[in-house]
Amino acid sequence: MNCESASPPNSYSLTSSQMEIYLDQARDPSSTAYNTGGYARFFNPLDVEAMQRAIDSVIKSHDVFHIAFTEQDGEVVQTYNTSKTKVQYLDFADCEDPQTEARVWVEEQFQLVFQLNEHGLYSTYVLKVSDKEYWLVLYAHHLILDGLSYGIWNRKYFQRIFCSDRGAVQRG
Repeated sequence: MNCESASPPNSYSLTSSQMEIYLDQARDPSSTAYNTGGYARFFNPLDVEAMQRAIDSVIKSHDVFHIAFTEQDGEVVQTYNTSKTKVQYLDFADCEDPQTEARVWVEEQFQLVFQLNEHGLYSTYVLKVSDKEYWLVLYAHHLILDGLSYGIWNRKYFQRIFCSDRGAVQRG
């Protein structure tokens, strides 16, 4: 008997639901039909660094943020890579109409097509709309997040934001 621990596989089969979505996306690679997401608005001063640490913590602890899809030996599989967390900060506060410009920008992001063979099938942003208004934006491909997954992500994220010793959102 070989007692050496086996290395985890480099790839995993897709679930039947994932395969259905993957094949539908493959029929129309330019479609954004499977883009999902939204944004939360904060109306207090914000510690952006603490917010980014909370986002990093949640993303690092969930494998779905690190998978991509590729073909190996004629089969579509999921691959895992501990890709760097993608959190981007954008400042709209100096724009002529910050809320409108931020909203238009968010809508444009939702029209971008995810490349299924790239790790990190999600994007996360912190938008500054004013000194007292920030938006947390998350969008992802449905292959990695659905409605239930967003609920879990939000719960864990907000627990880290509001329950830490130095919360990102300053309560007034």
